[in-house]
Amino acid sequence: AKERVYQQAISFFGTNESVLTALSASFTGLHGLHESTRTLEAMKEGVSKSLEDLGDIGGKVQEAAIKAGYGPTIRADAVKKLVDSVVNFQERSREIISEMRKLSTENAEEIRTAVEDGKRRLARLVEEGGALPLSLPDRAKTSGDQA
Repeated sequence: AKERVYQQAISFFGTNESVLTALSASFTGLHGLHESTRTLEAMKEGVSKSLEDLGDIGGKVQEAAIKAGYGPTIRADAVKKLVDSVVNFQERSREIISEMRKLSTENAEEIRTAVEDGKRRLARLVEEGGALPLSLPDRAKTSGDQA
C-alpha cells in the first residue's frame, strides 16, 4: 500500500505539474498584485494627506502674506516715539536758547559795566593828572613821515 500511495503521488504531481506551476504563478502574480495595490493605495493616501497639509499651510501662509501686504507698514508706537523725540528736542532747544540769551544779556551788561567803570576811573585819573594822555596815532602824519 505504501508503494501504491507513493506511485499515485508521483502520478498526481507528474500529471498536475503544469496546473501546480500555473497555480504557483497565479498566486505569485496575485501576491504581487496585492502588494502593488497596497503600495498604490498608500501612495494615493500620502498624496492626499500632502494636499491637505498644503491646503492648511498654504492658507496660513497666504493669510500672513495678505496681512503683511495690506496691513500697516510702520508701527504707530515707533512714529509716536519719533514725534515725541522731535518735539522734546524743540522744547529743550527753546529752553536752552532762552537760557543762553539771558546769560548773554547778563554777560553784555557785565562787560558794559566793566567798560563804563574803566572809563570813569580813567577820566578821574586824567582829571587828577595822574594818567598819561591817551592819543591815537594820526595816520596822515605817520604816512607822511614815512615818505
